[in-house]
Amino acid sequence: GCGVGLLGMCLSKMGAKKVYITDLKSAVDSVTTPNLLANKSRLLETPFPETASPCRKIDGLVEATPLEWGTPLDEEKYKDVDIVLGSDVVYWPELFDKLTSTLQQLKHVNKNITAYVSAQKRWKSDNVFFKKCKNPKLFKQVDIIAQQRFDDPEHPKGGSLVKIYKMC
Repeated sequence: GCGVGLLGMCLSKMGAKKVYITDLKSAVDSVTTPNLLANKSRLLETPFPETASPCRKIDGLVEATPLEWGTPLDEEKYKDVDIVLGSDVVYWPELFDKLTSTLQQLKHVNKNITAYVSAQKRWKSDNVFFKKCKNPKLFKQVDIIAQQRFDDPEHPKGGSLVKIYKMC
């Protein structure tokens, strides 16, 4: 999930018209929303009024919203989403089907959606997720657009490889 929401806030500051940052409800309530509130003056030039109850929406620009992969999406809410970013979301093989299901739902709502996913190479099964995504029902193209090896003497293999995939 989005955790503290830093990437979403940065995208908003860079000019994205609307940013949804998602995580499990417990994280949105305890981590993401408080961080958005703490940084709201940085997101906008002028302060905006407080809202009642937990504020998840920052003046329509950044919205922290609970999302559990594999559950039905609010199609109306996500109909204008054209880019999906995922960072280090391909970790647990048991979640691949749920993440794929969520991407399929988003693709159903907007067939022109593009996803960018970074993935650290951990297991042989990591590639299974990207093979599942490359199919006629989801993405016709799944390409590695960047990769970087990070050296780490503490890592069992001396470092790790991170790849960024573009799926469209």
